[in-house]
Amino acid sequence: MPEARESPSDAIARLARDLTDLVRAELAVFKGDLAAQLRPAIAAGVLGIVAAAMALATLGAFTAFLIVAIAAAVGPWFATAIVTVVYAIVTAVLTAIAVARVRASVPIEMDRPIAAMKEDVAWIASDLKNAAK
Repeated sequence: MPEARESPSDAIARLARDLTDLVRAELAVFKGDLAAQLRPAIAAGVLGIVAAAMALATLGAFTAFLIVAIAAAVGPWFATAIVTVVYAIVTAVLTAIAVARVRASVPIEMDRPIAAMKEDVAWIASDLKNAAK
């Protein structure tokens, strides 16, 4: 009994379904990879926000203490200037550390999804050649 060949319209419909399923699967893999690679950056951001909130409360009380303590030896305006300069230096150092950590966590590797897409394109091309025969 001769083997029944698939009609071109059926082959194209099957190819469209397969391609849709493939694209959905690749997008799911891409989203998973992206989420896994962004987790360290998100964790660092949340940690930074919590630390900043706690620092604000502590900083307010500590600033008042420092200004009052230093003002006993020098004038209040000079005590305020000293505290401000020290805070500016600490802020600059902490900002540099935070920027370095964010930069270290941001490069996103896309080698695996790109390789998978290339394989998919090759598969589609071979399937189209087979359907045309």
